[in-house]
Amino acid sequence: MKKLLTSLFVIVVCSMCALWAQQTADRAAALREMNLGDQNFIQGEYYSALKNYQTVAAQMEQLGLTTDSLYYSSWNMIGRCYFRTEQYDAAIDATQRGIRIYLESRDSTSLQYAMMLDNISFYYLHAHRNEEADKANTKARDIYYSKMTNDADMKATLIHGAEIKDALGLYEDAISLQKHGASLQAKLYGEHNKLYLSELDYLKRYYEHAGKSEEAEKVNEEIEKIKHEMEYGYVPVLTDFDIA
Repeated sequence: MKKLLTSLFVIVVCSMCALWAQQTADRAAALREMNLGDQNFIQGEYYSALKNYQTVAAQMEQLGLTTDSLYYSSWNMIGRCYFRTEQYDAAIDATQRGIRIYLESRDSTSLQYAMMLDNISFYYLHAHRNEEADKANTKARDIYYSKMTNDADMKATLIHGAEIKDALGLYEDAISLQKHGASLQAKLYGEHNKLYLSELDYLKRYYEHAGKSEEAEKVNEEIEKIKHEMEYGYVPVLTDFDIA
């Protein structure tokens, strides 16, 4: 009897090991598909990338790995592909699904969650669902403010928030968020680049929408100054040392 039980135990363990090995191999295949999708996305082949990410999602469901990071990431990227192909409602639906999956087993105060909220807020904006956009972006900003990462993702969330506030006619809020976002842009990458000039141009626009022509003109002067320096060169401000 003991020998029989031992044999059964060995068979069960071997079966479990074989199943685990097969599942690991299948996940590796899904990861390769995910990487292929990323390559297609970077190259601007959004429809091809969409098929890759949809394949990953289906594979993870078949494997029962619906709490795996690959699963919610695939839905997040499906949303990004729909957005890039101007299918905004589909982008929202896919990203909402990714967010639901994420929150089933992960922290609602994480930077990953904030990034997904920012993504969907931008999709809402393009779908002209501005109130929903504002609600999602506000949640994302609250997370970034609590952690004060001051990184490129926080910058993107701020400038998206400014665009949403402008669409809602809340121009003072738009100006405040855009100024913060532009300052992070300058801190991260410097002032003498096209991206910073673009953020200043948005700031000028929000001042104009608020009827603040003098402030808008000052921003425009700063834009022209930086353009001139980019074309003809500039000398950084020298540090004034108090002691030798």
